[in-house]
Amino acid sequence: MQSSIGLITSLPGLVLPRLEALLKQTVWFKIENDNQYYRLANYGEIEDDGPSWATLGPHNIENPAIVLGGGFQEGREDENGALVSIQEDHERLLIVKFICRVFISRENGEIPKEVMDRMISAEIKAAKGGQVTAALVGEVRHIATRKWCIQ
Repeated sequence: MQSSIGLITSLPGLVLPRLEALLKQTVWFKIENDNQYYRLANYGEIEDDGPSWATLGPHNIENPAIVLGGGFQEGREDENGALVSIQEDHERLLIVKFICRVFISRENGEIPKEVMDRMISAEIKAAKGGQVTAALVGEVRHIATRKWCIQ
């Protein structure tokens, strides 16, 4: 539903940790209480010729989050979404600013878990050393379906 302040929708989402390290255009992460690895890609640059995350990425956002389309709840392995910045968090409504489109997919098991764990550990170590990383450092929190106002 379009309102005078933005698009209002009810969807699930993810709250990203506050990031210091610059992210690659595709990164790995885990959601709290979930041992599955997920991949997050900046569709803004890949598909829309939008900004790179070096210019306008999660590390530049005070309160980064992702609005999901709802497919993960339906058992899908991938999902389109929007990287947003949380501007205001009201009890019944999150007011957010749109940054870019993103794509999220579950790791499909092609890479053995031990190898994934080593890869992610190396990326987290790089991030803590101030290098560009392909892994989010910190837990990503899932938000059940909620009202969002996307500006």
